Amino acid sequence: HTKFINQRDQDYLMAAFQEENYRKQFTDALDKYVDGNKWKYGRFTNLIYQSIFHENAAEYKKILKLAEKDKIRETMYSEVLTLIASFESGIAHELERQSINLGRPLTQKEAELL
Repeated sequence: HTKFINQRDQDYLMAAFQEENYRKQFTDALDKYVDGNKWKYGRFTNLIYQSIFHENAAEYKKILKLAEKDKIRETMYSEVLTLIASFESGIAHELERQSINLGRPLTQKEAELL
């Protein structure tokens, strides 16, 4: 399938594993350091995509004509996965640092300002 041609890249598998670990750090940080509902994960993922691609995940999925169950990240090259992982890791660190400094979880608005 041409949408997943990136998976032939020799660095794809390593980048995918690394990105998955950073994704877990990011979602754990959102869970622990940011108040809000379960929708915050999608909201903050979209903010990262908007920072990198200047479009949100739903738009990107539509452009690629992906099925509902298809995962966007499975279409990305290793360099893009590494970039997303860097964003998620850095944001997770900042969420933790700011929450500890304030002595409480951040509001979603406060987290968005990071």
